[in-house]
Amino acid sequence: MFTERDAIKLRMEQIIHERRLLQEEYQTLMNRLRELDMDQPEVQETTMAPVEKKETETSEEQPERKRRKRADVQGEVIPAIVEILREEGEPLKAKKISLKLDERGVNYNNIHTILHKLVQERKDIVKEGFGYYAYKEEKPQ
Repeated sequence: MFTERDAIKLRMEQIIHERRLLQEEYQTLMNRLRELDMDQPEVQETTMAPVEKKETETSEEQPERKRRKRADVQGEVIPAIVEILREEGEPLKAKKISLKLDERGVNYNNIHTILHKLVQERKDIVKEGFGYYAYKEEKPQ
Protein backbone atom coordinates (compact mmCIF):
# COMPACT_ATOMS: atom_id res chain seq x y z
CA MET A 1 0.00 0.00 0.00
CA PHE A 2 1.36 3.42 -1.01
CA THR A 3 0.93 5.80 1.95
CA GLU A 4 1.41 9.52 2.33
CA ARG A 5 4.69 8.80 4.13
CA ASP A 6 5.94 6.88 1.09
CA ALA A 7 4.89 9.71 -1.22
CA ILE A 8 6.77 12.26 0.89
CA LYS A 9 9.91 10.14 0.94
CA LEU A 10 9.71 9.61 -2.83
CA ARG A 11 9.34 13.36 -3.46
CA MET A 12 12.27 14.12 -1.15
CA GLU A 13 14.45 11.68 -3.10
CA GLN A 14 13.38 13.34 -6.35
CA ILE A 15 14.34 16.74 -4.96
CA ILE A 16 17.76 15.43 -3.89
CA HIS A 17 18.29 13.99 -7.38
CA GLU A 18 17.28 17.30 -9.01
CA ARG A 19 19.67 19.18 -6.71
CA ARG A 20 22.54 16.90 -7.74
CA LEU A 21 21.79 17.49 -11.42
CA LEU A 22 21.62 21.25 -10.90
CA GLN A 23 24.87 21.22 -8.94
CA GLU A 24 26.61 19.29 -11.73
CA GLU A 25 25.29 21.73 -14.34
CA TYR A 26 26.40 24.66 -12.20
CA GLN A 27 29.90 23.24 -11.90
CA THR A 28 30.08 22.65 -15.66
CA LEU A 29 29.04 26.24 -16.37
CA MET A 30 31.46 27.63 -13.80
CA ASN A 31 34.34 25.65 -15.30
CA ARG A 32 33.46 26.94 -18.77
CA LEU A 33 33.46 30.52 -17.50
CA ARG A 34 36.91 30.00 -16.00
CA GLU A 35 38.16 28.60 -19.32
CA LEU A 36 36.80 31.64 -21.15
CA ASP A 37 38.46 33.97 -18.66
CA MET A 38 41.82 32.21 -19.13
CA ASP A 39 41.62 32.25 -22.94
CA GLN A 40 40.61 35.90 -23.41
CA PRO A 41 41.99 38.14 -20.65
CA GLU A 42 42.02 41.32 -22.83
CA VAL A 43 38.34 40.91 -23.70
CA GLN A 44 37.57 40.74 -20.02
CA GLU A 45 39.35 44.05 -19.43
CA THR A 46 37.37 45.84 -22.13
CA THR A 47 34.06 44.46 -21.00
CA MET A 48 34.76 45.38 -17.40
CA ALA A 49 34.77 49.15 -17.93
CA PRO A 50 34.38 51.18 -14.76
CA VAL A 51 30.84 52.17 -14.01
CA GLU A 52 30.27 55.88 -13.69
CA LYS A 53 28.53 56.92 -10.54
CA LYS A 54 25.38 58.90 -11.01
CA GLU A 55 25.37 62.19 -9.23
CA THR A 56 22.97 62.12 -6.36
CA GLU A 57 20.76 65.04 -5.62
CA THR A 58 22.36 67.60 -3.39
CA SER A 59 20.82 68.34 -0.06
CA GLU A 60 19.37 71.53 -1.55
CA GLU A 61 17.40 69.55 -4.13
CA GLN A 62 16.16 66.85 -1.78
CA PRO A 63 12.88 67.58 -0.06
CA GLU A 64 13.30 68.02 3.65
CA ARG A 65 11.87 65.18 5.69
CA LYS A 66 9.38 66.13 8.30
CA ARG A 67 10.08 64.45 11.58
CA ARG A 68 7.13 63.52 13.66
CA LYS A 69 7.06 65.22 17.00
CA ARG A 70 7.55 62.77 19.83
CA ALA A 71 4.26 61.97 21.53
CA ASP A 72 3.74 63.35 25.03
CA VAL A 73 1.71 60.41 26.30
CA GLN A 74 1.23 61.48 29.93
CA GLY A 75 0.75 65.19 29.29
CA GLU A 76 -1.21 65.27 26.04
CA VAL A 77 -2.38 61.89 24.69
CA ILE A 78 -3.93 60.34 27.79
CA PRO A 79 -5.88 63.46 28.81
CA ALA A 80 -7.16 63.77 25.22
CA ILE A 81 -8.30 60.11 25.19
CA VAL A 82 -10.08 60.51 28.54
CA GLU A 83 -11.78 63.66 27.25
CA ILE A 84 -12.87 61.94 24.02
CA LEU A 85 -14.34 58.97 25.89
CA ARG A 86 -16.06 61.26 28.39
CA GLU A 87 -17.59 63.39 25.61
CA GLU A 88 -18.84 60.41 23.61
CA GLY A 89 -20.52 58.75 26.56
CA GLU A 90 -20.47 55.34 24.84
CA PRO A 91 -17.78 52.72 24.21
CA LEU A 92 -15.51 53.46 21.24
CA LYS A 93 -13.22 51.24 19.19
CA ALA A 94 -9.52 52.07 19.16
CA LYS A 95 -9.81 53.08 15.50
CA LYS A 96 -12.45 55.72 16.27
CA ILE A 97 -10.39 57.04 19.21
CA SER A 98 -7.42 57.21 16.87
CA LEU A 99 -9.39 59.21 14.29
CA LYS A 100 -10.60 61.65 16.94
CA LEU A 101 -7.02 62.15 18.18
CA ASP A 102 -5.95 62.87 14.61
CA GLU A 103 -8.75 65.44 14.25
CA ARG A 104 -7.45 67.21 17.35
CA GLY A 105 -3.86 67.09 16.06
CA VAL A 106 -2.59 64.92 18.92
CA ASN A 107 0.56 62.91 18.08
CA TYR A 108 0.80 59.34 19.33
CA ASN A 109 2.76 56.23 18.44
CA ASN A 110 0.67 53.14 19.14
CA ILE A 111 -2.93 53.67 20.19
CA HIS A 112 -3.41 50.08 21.37
CA THR A 113 -0.42 50.22 23.73
CA ILE A 114 -1.60 53.54 25.15
CA LEU A 115 -5.16 52.28 25.68
CA HIS A 116 -3.91 49.09 27.35
CA LYS A 117 -1.77 51.16 29.70
CA LEU A 118 -4.69 53.48 30.38
CA VAL A 119 -7.01 50.62 31.35
CA GLN A 120 -4.39 49.28 33.77
CA GLU A 121 -3.61 52.64 35.39
CA ARG A 122 -7.02 54.28 35.62
CA LYS A 123 -10.21 52.93 37.11
CA ASP A 124 -12.46 55.29 35.10
CA ILE A 125 -11.34 53.85 31.73
CA VAL A 126 -12.56 50.31 31.09
CA LYS A 127 -12.41 47.88 28.24
CA GLU A 128 -15.88 46.75 27.25
CA GLY A 129 -16.03 43.86 24.88
CA PHE A 130 -13.55 43.19 22.13
CA GLY A 131 -11.68 46.39 21.31
CA TYR A 132 -14.17 48.83 22.85
CA TYR A 133 -13.07 51.35 25.45
CA ALA A 134 -15.34 53.48 27.62
CA TYR A 135 -15.26 56.15 30.33
CA LYS A 136 -17.05 55.17 33.54
CA GLU A 137 -17.47 57.83 36.16
CA GLU A 138 -16.37 56.75 39.58
CA LYS A 139 -19.30 56.78 41.99
CA PRO A 140 -18.61 58.30 45.40
CA GLN A 141 -19.27 55.86 48.20
